[in-house]
Amino acid sequence: MKKIILYLCLPLALMQIKCGETFEDGFEMNYFKDFEIFAGLNTLETHIFELTIPSQKESFFQANGVTEADVTSILPKSFRLTALGGNATYDILERIRLDILKTDGTLEREIAFREPVPLDTGFEIDLIPTLAEATEHLKENSYVLRVKLNFRQVPSQSIDTRMTIRFQALSE
Repeated sequence: MKKIILYLCLPLALMQIKCGETFEDGFEMNYFKDFEIFAGLNTLETHIFELTIPSQKESFFQANGVTEADVTSILPKSFRLTALGGNATYDILERIRLDILKTDGTLEREIAFREPVPLDTGFEIDLIPTLAEATEHLKENSYVLRVKLNFRQVPSQSIDTRMTIRFQALSE
């Protein structure tokens, strides 16, 4: 029995050590973007919101004492949607997908999702980040986040939403 527990715990412990090492040699790139989810959107279509965000790469690199050449990769870390007012909640959503693109519309990658959205979701919802690299996107002057929403019911009121965006930049 002890051997079974050891064999189950050892990979988890090694994963924690490896994950801890991965993020120690880098820094976070944090962004906030507000947008409005409109009332009356239907449940049949995927509704798309495109948000252009300045990367502020020079500020992040300078504040952390690195150059663009020192940054080896930039990975999605966490994403959160927060309702800014009223009593609207995100339980009306069925699925959320978040893609990143260059401003010219090329190099689209899914960087976060939530499917299905839990029925007990309140005023905030955390998305699950993927392992997609966002290095080429965030080394540009700006990038585009494409928010794709599918609804389980028609929203009766608009939701002013703030998206908190966190990437982890890894450096040498």
